[in-house]
Amino acid sequence: MSGFAASQWNDPDRILWISIYFATALLALTAFTQVCKPCAQAWAIMLCIIALTMSLRTFSELISYIQTSSFGELFAPMSEHKSYSEETREFLGLLIVMLYSIFVAMQFHQNKSKK
Repeated sequence: MSGFAASQWNDPDRILWISIYFATALLALTAFTQVCKPCAQAWAIMLCIIALTMSLRTFSELISYIQTSSFGELFAPMSEHKSYSEETREFLGLLIVMLYSIFVAMQFHQNKSKK
């Protein structure tokens, strides 16, 4: 996730994306070291809610991208005329954040249930 954060440096809304990816990287570090389990679980839930809320904004562009059937455009450079490819990349990044956050929250919940 730190690599994702670093790759956002040239993005027009880089502060937002660097913050989201860096927060996810810190969640991974917190979860791995288990410094504060309740904090990590709450952090995971908050990140998941933020990513879910933001992904709703990009979902319509994801549908437009799927309808174009030009799947190679996902790896093409940004274009003002094809904003759906950038929005799809953002959606996929948010999906990764959501899935990882859910995974972390569930891990802590399962560990808590076993005790």
